[in-house]
Amino acid sequence: MECKVDSYIIQEYLEKTIAPLEKVFFEEHLKKCKKCRLELTHLKLLFFEMENLKETEDIPKDVEYVRKDILDEIFKDSFEGFKIREFIKNQKEMVSLSTNFTNFLPGKKLVKKGFEKANICIKSASKKGVKFGLRYGLKLIQERI
Repeated sequence: MECKVDSYIIQEYLEKTIAPLEKVFFEEHLKKCKKCRLELTHLKLLFFEMENLKETEDIPKDVEYVRKDILDEIFKDSFEGFKIREFIKNQKEMVSLSTNFTNFLPGKKLVKKGFEKANICIKSASKKGVKFGLRYGLKLIQERI
């Protein structure tokens, strides 16, 4: 016959948090079940060993200094030598990688032509706006759009 007692009942029995009626049934079950008696013995030994463990020592202060020195050494190298050109190159690469999916969208060529026309329009209007004034440039953009 296989035992169907849950292990949490054994733990409750050991911790003395089991209900009185369950305790009576469990003690009767222990008289017949060798597996539960063995499990109870193992748990009792484990509880006994845990109670007899010595208190752990406090962490030495030197450990905190060593940790700080190691972190400083790691982060020191990461901040040196990072130039604006590298930053711009990384940003450009990230943007190009994040927009790769547009290569597979339908109507890509039409959208690309539209952007090219918009760029040319804005570029010429901004040149004329600088030359003749901002209002004239904005007026040109509104006329072409």
